[in-house]
Amino acid sequence: MAQVKFCFVIIFGLLLNFSAFAQNSMLNSSDEVENNFYEALTQHATENYDKAIFLLKKNIQQQPNQAVFYHQLGKCYFALKDYQHAENAFRKAIELDTSQKWYWIDLYKLFYTTKDFRKAIPVATKVAELDKQYQDDLVSLYIYAKQYDKALNLIVEIEKQGKLSLAIEQFKFQALSEIKFSKKIEADFKNAIISDSINKEAYIAVVNNFIEENKFDKAYRIINELTVRVPNTDWAFVNKYRLALKSNKYTEAHDFLTALINSSEISELMKHRSFNEFLIYVNVNENHIDDLEDFVDYFTDQDLVNVAKEVGIFFYNKNKIDLAQFYLKKGIEKNRNDSNAIALYIQTYIDIKNLIKAEEISKYYLKLFPTEPKLYFYLGLCQKALNEPKKALKTFNEALAYLSNDSQLEANIYIEIGECYYRLGNEKQKEAYFIKANQLLKNYDK
Repeated sequence: MAQVKFCFVIIFGLLLNFSAFAQNSMLNSSDEVENNFYEALTQHATENYDKAIFLLKKNIQQQPNQAVFYHQLGKCYFALKDYQHAENAFRKAIELDTSQKWYWIDLYKLFYTTKDFRKAIPVATKVAELDKQYQDDLVSLYIYAKQYDKALNLIVEIEKQGKLSLAIEQFKFQALSEIKFSKKIEADFKNAIISDSINKEAYIAVVNNFIEENKFDKAYRIINELTVRVPNTDWAFVNKYRLALKSNKYTEAHDFLTALINSSEISELMKHRSFNEFLIYVNVNENHIDDLEDFVDYFTDQDLVNVAKEVGIFFYNKNKIDLAQFYLKKGIEKNRNDSNAIALYIQTYIDIKNLIKAEEISKYYLKLFPTEPKLYFYLGLCQKALNEPKKALKTFNEALAYLSNDSQLEANIYIEIGECYYRLGNEKQKEAYFIKANQLLKNYDK
């Protein structure tokens, strides 16, 4: 997975927006516009995103060509997980000012968060043009998307600039190996078809190779050829299922998906792909959503992907919190050591303002994992939201005691400690911890 150089912490983004606002010589701001902007940043910092959005929209009505307003608006929508509005705002900011690196980076962050790698790659390409430090990220995205030719071309450009890092060397080796393997598979397939038009194994080999390379359109075409030549193959279920789903013939699609998922002949990657199509379908056609659990349970015993967790993340991004909680809990039952899944599970209760439940879950998992800093962080968030800043301070400091090599979480903790001191009336300590967070992020981004 790409090691993305994003600063996920609020304060860094706020400082950038202060700077962009102050340095924009074209800004002819009235006192009201200026006050609205700084108040919006304050509201963002205290997680009052709706109020911040209201103020920013007021400013946009008065000055619709200020990119910094749209950028900050996008950050607020992103924090609310309203990704479509966030994307629209970021794109508008970029349209007004294409030179601002951070506008592109935040749009990239959005696509990376939502795992929309099709959109992430062209944006990452632009980011890499503005800052060559991001070339490594673009290489890893190409590898993740199995676009090995593009990865190699970029690696050649990076190599001209100096010695490759160990990570890029590994990507280079992987890309060369995958391209060589792919060419051999396709050559073997062509030879087999010439000599034997019903060589089932050759068809399946090339189908699986296309699937590995994420070239599903080619895979489906070969599956069609295979099912014509070998009508009784289980692979026929794949295209029959897709056709039924596209035609909204739900009963047929359900039966074909059941058959292909239970087939020992069809690859796990194709099963996952088919399941993902079903997930997207039932998300829109909610009257069938109860059938989802049976298919999720099929994947419980395989280790390729924690499907229940990924489904939970999917519904969380769709703001369907009840479903997100249900599937995240199933995902945690599959892997009780997944601190990210546990953290998101707690976050779902914070999002719906059920702070007592969020606190209860945090304490429960801390008994199981008493040295996990993320759990202390979330417990501290709950205590702060419950207006217990002294308890929260103690908890955040415990998080720091167990923290190791996580600059983003450390900076977040410093910000929360600063907020606690602010609530306790200690302005000096608040500023000190905000400065520590900002310095940490500056070092992280170098």
